[in-house]
Amino acid sequence: MPVYLGEEGNERMALVGTGSELNIIPEASSIKGGLTTRCLNMNLRVIGGHCISIVGLEEFTPSTLVTGEERNIHLFVARGAAHTVFGRPFLADNNIRLDFP
Repeated sequence: MPVYLGEEGNERMALVGTGSELNIIPEASSIKGGLTTRCLNMNLRVIGGHCISIVGLEEFTPSTLVTGEERNIHLFVARGAAHTVFGRPFLADNNIRLDFP
């Protein structure tokens, strides 16, 4: 399920990962967005078995959710990640339940 982020005309797509326990944003997107990041240092094993480095946490990032409501979300900053991925915390914050046939 794609979700679009950013200002109109300058949007980028994020992916929703129903199995992900974290909301992840690439380090390049974090820097480009000028968001305040608290430094972290940990490795995360992802689908496929490879690891990515988590280098920061953006706390209380202002965001407009699917419902149109404005809330603060937490995003883990990943070095080398290719996509922004919203996980279960995003789904819970938006009261979204996905039913698969």
